[in-house]
Amino acid sequence: MNKIYIDILEIKIVVYYMIMFPFQLIERLFPFMDSTLKVLQIIVFVLCILEIVIKRMPLFTTWEIPMILFTLWGGVSTCIQSPDEIFYYIHWTIFPFISMIAFSKCIYCEGFDKVARCISRLYIIAIWINFILMLFFPEGVIYSNIGAVTYRANWLFGSKNNIVAELPYILMFLFYDMYLKKMRGRA
Repeated sequence: MNKIYIDILEIKIVVYYMIMFPFQLIERLFPFMDSTLKVLQIIVFVLCILEIVIKRMPLFTTWEIPMILFTLWGGVSTCIQSPDEIFYYIHWTIFPFISMIAFSKCIYCEGFDKVARCISRLYIIAIWINFILMLFFPEGVIYSNIGAVTYRANWLFGSKNNIVAELPYILMFLFYDMYLKKMRGRA
């Protein structure tokens, strides 16, 4: 008899990834989703920091220090040149930058192969869902002008032109997972 195996770490990886990089349909479906996602991203950021501290990983490595200094220097120069823009700089530059460093440390401590496999599965499922939505809703699940000048049909990945922005990430995870499977077959 086959047993069903659920890996909690894989669920954590997928949930964290979906909060940090949500599908565009989820963001565009409800007007309050942007604020809700920001709150969830702050929660994930705090959880990642806690995990880094609990696992006693180094807070900063040699490649992170120059990036953090560059970001802080941008904050100082923004504060000096245009102090009324500092909130926007913190919101749109510093927080995403620092949170992605914490997110990367937290998620990749499980091993890049495991993360690539989980996210690859997520994108395989998402591509099929997007395909099915395009078949059943040829005019789009929603029709909006968010992210565009004119109104467009939107599916899971957004409008037909938005997939171009996400495609490199999707292909990277899918091809890396295929590469890992091929290498395991030879070993």
